Amino acid sequence: MHRLNAGVRLCAWLAICPLILAQAPRVTETKWVGLGNDKQLLRKINGRWWSQDNREVYPPSKGGIFWELDSKPGVCQFFHHRPFQLERAESLRLWMTKDEVEAALGQPNRIFGTDGHAFWYYYASNGTKLHVRFMDDGVLGEARYYAIGEKNWPVASIERELNGRDIYKLLQERAEKKSEEWLAKKREENRIDQAARSEALRRSVRPAGSGARSRVVQPSVVVVDPVPVPRAEPEQPAQKRVVSAEALAAVTLGATRDNVLSRLGEPNSRFAITGDEGVRESFTYDLDSGETAVIRLLDGKVVKVR
Repeated sequence: MHRLNAGVRLCAWLAICPLILAQAPRVTETKWVGLGNDKQLLRKINGRWWSQDNREVYPPSKGGIFWELDSKPGVCQFFHHRPFQLERAESLRLWMTKDEVEAALGQPNRIFGTDGHAFWYYYASNGTKLHVRFMDDGVLGEARYYAIGEKNWPVASIERELNGRDIYKLLQERAEKKSEEWLAKKREENRIDQAARSEALRRSVRPAGSGARSRVVQPSVVVVDPVPVPRAEPEQPAQKRVVSAEALAAVTLGATRDNVLSRLGEPNSRFAITGDEGVRESFTYDLDSGETAVIRLLDGKVVKVR
């Protein structure tokens, strides 16, 4: 019986051993290169080169001679070199939280950023890198594959959900929806509170004919001297700003934020978000033709008018 149990355990170990070895990181090549003023032994793991402190190192471009570190020390958090299974990336969906992404993909190999706009990096054994970008209040807004050489393409499941739509427009709509839901919740809470107050007031009033002698309370008289109040003029409704197509056409790519505001005035709505490329803003104006124009800015300069 003892030999039988030992044999079963050995068979089980032999069965799972290839799986463990397949997931273990392997150094396939090493190379001494100059990085800045130092010379360092690089390791090739999962098809990419790594420094001794686990920063990714890009080899020289065609005709170049310099190796380049992808970040300064301490900028990225490194966790492990275990290879990622690329097929798991297709389980990603827009607006997933960090906990949901980690539950679906596992712990990332590296992380850049600790706030709501962080990047998570996963490395497959063939060198393909998965970028997962968190936006807005820490939800998934973008996921792309990067091959060696930095050719990249979107994760198909995310691309299908976007369906050609602008992620920043979707973020704006999501923020507006959350604001409306918050207001609706507050209105409902106020309604419930008012109903409770009314019920408490009704119960505090003793009904007539309850058997107890009711006490007549004489109202007191308060004399108030009249105070003249100036007549209030009715407030005029705010006029929606309408701009002409000619004025919009004067806004060119590269124009500054101040130039747009001086030409067109304050937009009817605006939206701003900070990403890795800088501050993105969207100004919305109503045209005299009845259409809506959107001006997009990056770091205070116009990059798109539509």
